[in-house]
Amino acid sequence: TRQALSLARKLFPERKERIFYFEDLAQYLMIELAVSSFRELFGHDDIVLLIHPDAIRLIEYDQKHHSDLMKFVYHYCLCSCNIVQTARSAFMHRNTAASRLARVHKLITADLADGQVQQRMIFSYKVYHYYQKCSCMSLEERMERL
Repeated sequence: TRQALSLARKLFPERKERIFYFEDLAQYLMIELAVSSFRELFGHDDIVLLIHPDAIRLIEYDQKHHSDLMKFVYHYCLCSCNIVQTARSAFMHRNTAASRLARVHKLITADLADGQVQQRMIFSYKVYHYYQKCSCMSLEERMERL
C-alpha cells in the first residue's frame, strides 16, 4: 500500500483528493516490478521494450509535431473504439476525434479493433506516462539509445 501511495503521488501530483483506488494504480505497480526485474536480470531498466511498436511511432510523431495522438489512442481504446465516447472522454468535438483517428490510422499498422492491441496500447500509454512522471531519464532519451 505504501508503494502504491508513493507512486500515486508521483504519477498524479495535480490531484487534490487524498483517496486513490488500487485498481487505478495496479498496472503502474506492474511497471515498477518490470523496472526492478529488468535491472536485476539485464542490468538496465529499458522497459521501453514493453511499448507496442505503433505506440512508439505515435509518441515520436507527438514529439515532432507537438500533438497528443498517443493520449487520444489511449482514450479511444478505453472507450472500446467508440468515437462518440472517445470525444467525450477526451473533451473534444466528435469531428475532431474522427480527424485524429484518421491521422492515427495513417501512422500505425495495428488493428485497433483487436482487443489485444487495445490492451497493449493502453499499457503502452501507461508505460509512457510512468516514464514522464517517475523515471530519471525521459522516454525520448531512452528511445534515442535504441
